[in-house]
Amino acid sequence: MERNARVYQVIGDTKLLETYQQLHTEFENSASELLAVESDSDVLQKITQLLAIESELHEVLTREPPNSTLAINSLQRFADMREIIRWLVDRNSEVIRERIQQLHNYATEAQQVFFWETFMVLPFAAGLGLLIVYRVSRPMKELDKSIHRLGSGDVDEAIHVEGPEDIKACLLYTSPSPRDLSTS
Repeated sequence: MERNARVYQVIGDTKLLETYQQLHTEFENSASELLAVESDSDVLQKITQLLAIESELHEVLTREPPNSTLAINSLQRFADMREIIRWLVDRNSEVIRERIQQLHNYATEAQQVFFWETFMVLPFAAGLGLLIVYRVSRPMKELDKSIHRLGSGDVDEAIHVEGPEDIKACLLYTSPSPRDLSTS
């Protein structure tokens, strides 16, 4: 906007003024969108101030002929606009840094919670694993003893294995029937 306004003041080409007016419209639209979404009162005040300066500048540049003293003097207001825009950019950067820090803190907290949850679950999982190993290995040991007794010919005592049904089923396949014992 500033470049078009300054060159227009020097050479007086109306196409430059038309381009400046298009940029003025885009500027007003963008500033209006910012006003609609911004909640910080300092930022709102700066945007309003920026709009007022640009509106005054636009009025002078479109009303006054090129190279008029008032038009040339009004171009100095672009420096005020640049200063406000610089403040807005700095403020926006500060807000972004704060939000990034908040996200970082949140991630750190989540990581700590996950660590402690894992730390609390591991003993439970280990205990559950030991219980499962015990529940499976005890009947397997009984079954193994019964098979060794059968292999050594000790069939006087009834074979009894406690545990899951699939392990008990193995016993049916390994123990001889009384008819088999009487024929040997």
